[in-house]
Amino acid sequence: MTTPFTHETLPADPKAAIRQMKQALRAQIGDVQAVFDRLSATIAARVAEINDLKAQGQPVWPIIPFSELAMGNISDATRAEVKRRGCAVIKGHFPREQALAQSFLNRLWQVEHDGKRWFNPDISIIYPDRIRRRPPGTTSKGLGAHTDSGALERWLLPAYQQVFASVFNGNVEQYDPWNAAHRTDVEEYTVDNTTKCSVFRTFQGWTALSDMLPGQGLLHVVPIPEAMAYILLRPLLDDVPEDELCGVAPGRVLPISEQWHPLLMAALTSIPPLEAGDSVWWHCDVIHSVAPVENQQGWGNVMYIPAAPMCEKNLAYARKVKAALETGASPGDFPREDYETTWEGRFTLRDLNIHGKRALGIDV
Repeated sequence: MTTPFTHETLPADPKAAIRQMKQALRAQIGDVQAVFDRLSATIAARVAEINDLKAQGQPVWPIIPFSELAMGNISDATRAEVKRRGCAVIKGHFPREQALAQSFLNRLWQVEHDGKRWFNPDISIIYPDRIRRRPPGTTSKGLGAHTDSGALERWLLPAYQQVFASVFNGNVEQYDPWNAAHRTDVEEYTVDNTTKCSVFRTFQGWTALSDMLPGQGLLHVVPIPEAMAYILLRPLLDDVPEDELCGVAPGRVLPISEQWHPLLMAALTSIPPLEAGDSVWWHCDVIHSVAPVENQQGWGNVMYIPAAPMCEKNLAYARKVKAALETGASPGDFPREDYETTWEGRFTLRDLNIHGKRALGIDV
């Protein structure tokens, strides 16, 4: 489905494209304020629920022992809680069992829709990402609240118009953030001198390489996957300048702020204390941030490992990763720093086991 205001690539005049998009969506939705008010009431109830749990000292993040996950002893209630919050902590996870956890997370999604299977939940590609090393004594400003996987694209890409069709038709109650349909068709805009993610991630995630203590620059999320509908409708209200999207800019993450999204910011929730080897996961639409820290106590190290299930889009990137691994070059989504091209004894394709080869699209 292509609508007149959508763009497969970054429009030459983003502000003009935004004005055209707003005019079309307002006509399509009808009473935008009424739809937004209905959605806000639902979101406000969820925010109150989250803040009540915090006031009672109860966990907001679902916490799953890996031993139970490995044995298949995850109750329907736990699955429902993860889907409601859009995030989870998996305790005692690392190292080998990574793939089992990703399969569990991938299967929370509705994989089949409109007669198509959008991805294979039981095979994930390797997506080499970053390791963050934060030494003791570090001072960091953190990261502001945002979402990844496209910003301007959320409104202007034809594929995202299909993903969020019920939101942009005014039927927000029908929006299902766990329906995978058309998500694997999304291709973020290419913007000069910026990086992007070329794969579909069901969950973003990282594994703790050191213990994580409260007050030490921890990850926070807004544990409401449906909040994306609020983000999408907010710029269509009359108080937002006609050629703006609440701070969205090409090539940047989608910002969430007190100015435009105070209701959502009220639900920002820290991860609980973690031990090295625990992992945390959040739905690809979930708002997240990293708190600032002064004089870091102990190390604050994490390894970013998303859940990226096998599909045509992800397989195409996996093959690029394979080619980069052969030469020691940086993967395509990252700056061409190519640190390992001259390293002796570096990890190569020969060092991959059967699962690693399968995850790079190598026939085994």
